[in-house]
Amino acid sequence: MNKEIVIALLMVLVVSCQKKDMLYYITVEDSNIMNCYNQAPIIIPICNEKDSVYCCTLPRDFYYRVGIYLFTEEEFSKMLYKRMVENDFIRVSDSVFMEMENEEEIVKEDEEVLKIYKTQGILKVLEKYTNQYGKIPYKETPMDRINYIYYLAFINHIYFYWDDEGGPGYFLDHTILKQIKKENEEN
Repeated sequence: MNKEIVIALLMVLVVSCQKKDMLYYITVEDSNIMNCYNQAPIIIPICNEKDSVYCCTLPRDFYYRVGIYLFTEEEFSKMLYKRMVENDFIRVSDSVFMEMENEEEIVKEDEEVLKIYKTQGILKVLEKYTNQYGKIPYKETPMDRINYIYYLAFINHIYFYWDDEGGPGYFLDHTILKQIKKENEEN
C-alpha cells in the first residue's frame, strides 16, 4: 500500500515539474532564441501606483516595453519567470500600464466564458472558442475575450503557440485538441 502512495506522489511530482518546465521554456528558452517568432502569449501580473492586473503579452514584447536594459533579455526572462511562478506583481510605470491598456493587453473577466469555465471546465471553454485546429478566430472574437481565454488556459498550464502554416496565429497543442475530442466522444 505504501509503495502505491509513493508511486502516485512521484507521478504528481513529475507532472508538476513538466508543467513548470513548459512555463520556463516559453518564458525563458523560447523568448531567447535569436529571431524567434514562435513565442507563446503569457500572463504577467503587473501593477502601478493605483491598480494591479494581469496582462497578456509575449515575453519579448514585455521586455522591450518595460525597457529595463540593465539586464540582458535572458536575465530579464529568468526574473520574469520567477515572479510569474510566485504570482508576484511587477511594478510598471503609469505610462507602460496605460500603453498595455490601450493595446488591449489587460486581462478582463468575461462573464460568458467564466460561466462555461465554472460549470464545465477549461476544455469546454477551449472547445467552444477555438476552431478544429485549436485557433481562436481573431476576426470574430473580441480581444478582451481572447485575453481572458488565454488567461484561463494559462492558469491551467495550457499554452498556445505561434504557427505560420496554419494561420498565422496562436494554436493549442495537438495533445489538448485530442483531449477535447476524447471528452466530446465520451459525452
